[in-house]
Amino acid sequence: MAYAKATGELSREYTVNIYRNGEKVKSWEVTPQNVFALQTNFRLKGQALPAGKHEFKVERVGQGKLYFSAFLSYFSKEDDLKASGNELSIERKYYKLTEKVEEVEIEKKLTDGSVQKVREKRLSYDRTELQTGATLTSGDLIEVEIGVTSKNDYEYLAFEDFKPAGCEPVALRSGAGLGGGLIQNVELRDDRVAFFVSYFPQGFARLKYQLRCEIPGTFSALPTQGGSMYVPEVRANSAEWKVTINDK
Repeated sequence: MAYAKATGELSREYTVNIYRNGEKVKSWEVTPQNVFALQTNFRLKGQALPAGKHEFKVERVGQGKLYFSAFLSYFSKEDDLKASGNELSIERKYYKLTEKVEEVEIEKKLTDGSVQKVREKRLSYDRTELQTGATLTSGDLIEVEIGVTSKNDYEYLAFEDFKPAGCEPVALRSGAGLGGGLIQNVELRDDRVAFFVSYFPQGFARLKYQLRCEIPGTFSALPTQGGSMYVPEVRANSAEWKVTINDK
């Protein structure tokens, strides 16, 4: 505000015109009286943007500084969505977890100071990577591994992993924690698991969580989406993943 007053930006009067393919489609009058209240959003939806090349021009008529930004949001009808990104890349992998019980010998210190060797059973898991189109059975346990590569240090990143509809997270509560070398807050939602990372250093890190197969059917896990919460162009998405769950 102080900068705008000092530079005289709040006292300017000008007209803003938006052209699409040479045709004026929107116009605003900017004055000192309406500079803060003026609603200047302009949207084009659906059939207003048919396939092909389009040219847009933003024109200022009069004196003053004009600030503007443009965003494009779209969906794809392709069956197998591919990974893409800018400044970040995301690779999502799924692993089937198979329980493995091992009996190990450990030394246990007794109250009298002596040491006794005892045998105990320990539970671990064998991991088998699952390719897209894998077939599982209800009750199977799978681990989702989201590998993120960053070209720079970033703050305040968010990642949303869309789960297959026939699976549910093993964890019951959202909350903060440490995983993959990152301090993160995890939120369990109806259709996704969200990770919020306050600081992501340059390089590679993994985010992990577990799912249990519950409902039979064939499902698609939409791509993981992630990026900077305050710099929209820093973003990425993983590839799509498909799975068939058979009834046990």
